Amino acid sequence: MATSVSAAELPSWDFSKDAGGWASGGVWNYDGAPTISYDEKIGDGSIKLDVDFHKKIKESWSEVKLHNSASDSSPLVLDGCDMLTFDFYFNPNNMTNGPFKAKIYMKSDANVEVVNVCPDINVLAASPVEGTNLKKVKVSVPFQAVTANVVYFDFSVVSSYTNYKGEIYVDNIALGKRG
Repeated sequence: MATSVSAAELPSWDFSKDAGGWASGGVWNYDGAPTISYDEKIGDGSIKLDVDFHKKIKESWSEVKLHNSASDSSPLVLDGCDMLTFDFYFNPNNMTNGPFKAKIYMKSDANVEVVNVCPDINVLAASPVEGTNLKKVKVSVPFQAVTANVVYFDFSVVSSYTNYKGEIYVDNIALGKRG
C-alpha cells in the first residue's frame, strides 16, 4: 500500500546506517561487473561504486545502475516532486577525459515512465575532500513535476567517453521540489 508524504517528507537517503534499500540495478554497455557496496567512511556513510569505464572510452554511454528496492514493495508517493539532489564523490586522478552523467528513471504503478532524465554532472564545480584524493560536487537534477505512485526507481552513473577507473561514492540522495 502506498503512503502519502508531504513536501517536507519527500524521500531521502543519507546512508548513515546502511545502503537504505539501494543495491545494484545492473549495467548497460559496460564490460565486467562493478562492485557496489556500503561505505561508512565517506560522508556519514555512502554507496560505493567500484567501476571501470576505461574499456568504453570510445562510447557515448556506459551505465552502472543503482536500484531502490524499497519502492518495489511500497510505492513512493510523489506529489509535485520535480528534483533529485545527491552528493557525488570521485577521484580526478582516475580519469583524463570525458564527463559523467546522472540518469534518473522512474515508473509508476500504472507502468508508465514518469521520469527519464540524464544531465551532465559538473565535475569542474567539485571541491576537494579533506584528507582524501576525492572531490565532491552537489548535483541537482531537475525534471518535470511528478505526481504518481512510483514502483520502479533507478539511479545511474553514466560514463560518456570517460576513462574513469576506481571508486565513486554517492551520498545524500533526496527527492524534492524546486523553489
